[in-house]
Amino acid sequence: EIFREQIEQTVLVKMDQLVYEYYQDALTEDETRVFLSRVGKFGFADRHITECTDLIKAKDVSRAAYAAGEAHLAAQEYAEAVQAFRQVREQDAQYDAAQDAIALCRTVYGDRQLERAREMLSANNKNGARQAAEELIDLFGTYPTAEEFLTSFTLTAE
Repeated sequence: EIFREQIEQTVLVKMDQLVYEYYQDALTEDETRVFLSRVGKFGFADRHITECTDLIKAKDVSRAAYAAGEAHLAAQEYAEAVQAFRQVREQDAQYDAAQDAIALCRTVYGDRQLERAREMLSANNKNGARQAAEELIDLFGTYPTAEEFLTSFTLTAE
């Protein structure tokens, strides 16, 4: 029983490694599928093969999201770029570049929008200011400066 578990664990780890190497462009899709099909001879790996196959399909979606993010960024459509870059999978070799692009969007777009929110608040447009800050938080997931602005705005409104 212990021997069987060790073999199964080794095979499952190797399957994960193959998918990781595919995401890092070290293996082609065909090579990855061939290796995984060989593992398919082990009945215990059926469910894991399905998960790996889904991850292979997800790479195409991830790469398309990165390309869309780049296109939106080039067109200075920052909100759309962030939404696309957030779809890049963590396993993808382009993940770090996508995170850097999100940080750039935060600086270029987010800071400008936050300044716009401050101007709205100064003009006594409290609803607009709140909405602008909330949109930034929704877009970026976390945005400490916008969160601080929203908190201070909420405290002064009370």
